[in-house]
Amino acid sequence: MGRKTFETIPKPSASSEYVVITRDTTYKHKGVKVVHNISDALSLFKHRNEEIFILGGGDIYNQTVAIADRIYLTIIHKHFDGDTHFPEFDKAKFKVTFEEHHSVPFSFSFIDYERIR
Repeated sequence: MGRKTFETIPKPSASSEYVVITRDTTYKHKGVKVVHNISDALSLFKHRNEEIFILGGGDIYNQTVAIADRIYLTIIHKHFDGDTHFPEFDKAKFKVTFEEHHSVPFSFSFIDYERIR
């Protein structure tokens, strides 16, 4: 995840491994790996057979949506002031594997996409 996104979470979960991507070459944070680009982040996991989650923010999503095998997307059907949105992607290259809609506390949907191979 990007540094700004990382700094919005209360603390890293001990059960997960976090990689923070930042342009700030002096940035350090106990308990996380810090890298300076997407390529370096992904290379940390290249020999593992496990799913890697991209947690944002917007710039990170823009750089990775084209290589994603799966997208776990939450769509909020209400306008909120915000500056980050998931980028458009070619839905014809994906199939929907899960869809669930909710109306409380406001309308939102969970939609999972899997890249068609």
